[in-house]
Amino acid sequence: MPETELEIPSLPFSLLGEFTIEFERICFFLRNSIINSFGISGEKSEKAIELLFTRLTAGPLLEMFVAVSKSANSLTPNETKVLMFIEKEMGKLIADRNDFLHGTWFRPSAKEEAATSEYMPGIRKTKTNGQVVTKYMDLSAEEVRPKIDRCTNLINNLAKFEQHKGTDDFDLQFPSVENS
Repeated sequence: MPETELEIPSLPFSLLGEFTIEFERICFFLRNSIINSFGISGEKSEKAIELLFTRLTAGPLLEMFVAVSKSANSLTPNETKVLMFIEKEMGKLIADRNDFLHGTWFRPSAKEEAATSEYMPGIRKTKTNGQVVTKYMDLSAEEVRPKIDRCTNLINNLAKFEQHKGTDDFDLQFPSVENS
C-alpha cells in the first residue's frame, strides 16, 4: 500500500458488521415467525419465504409480523403490551440501522490516527417535516455496542413471545416492558 493511502480503522467497521448481523437475525426471526403462524414448514417454508419476503425491508416486515401476530392469535392484554414493546423497540433499531447503513462516514485524516482510531465521525441527511436535517453521528464502541446488545435482547424477547403465546406468562420474561 502506498504511504499516501489512508487506512480505515477496523474497530468501527467490525462494530457496524456485528450490528448488521444481529439486526438481520431479527429480520430472519420475523420472517420465520410469520411463516410458522400459517403452519408452513420444511421445503415449503423456504419457498414461501423466498416468494413473500425477498424484497421486504425491515419496516414492512415488522408491520406484517405485528398484523399476523394480532390476527393469528387472540392476544391477552399482557401479550398485546409485549407485542407493542417489540414493535417500538424494533422501530428504534430500524432507525439506528438506517443511520448506520445510509450515513456518510469519514475516515480519520492521518494514517497514524486511523491505525489507532476507535471511532469514525459521520453524518446523515434526512427529511423531517419537509426540512432537510443533518444528523451528526459517531461510529464508536460507546455508540454501537449498546445497540448490538438491544438487537440481541430483542431476538431473545421475540423467542420468548413466540414460546409463551397463549400462556400470558410474561411477567418476568419482559421486565423492560413496563419501562418502555
